[in-house]
Amino acid sequence: MNKKTKRKYWIAAIIWFVTMVLANSINEYFHASPLIRGITVGFWVVAAYILFKDLMQPRIGRRKDEEEDK
Repeated sequence: MNKKTKRKYWIAAIIWFVTMVLANSINEYFHASPLIRGITVGFWVVAAYILFKDLMQPRIGRRKDEEEDK
């Protein structure tokens, strides 16, 4: 993984974490119902999967196969 890609993932992780903490704080401040809190947690789990799915499921082998085909 090159330096530019690492930087992109770190920036995305920091933004994801800060917004998650902010949303949780807002839920706590307004005493949101458990349903709203559950929806919020579900949203952040899906967002994390979308942002970081390449880190969780690397395609290293597939890239090698694609390069050999070219």
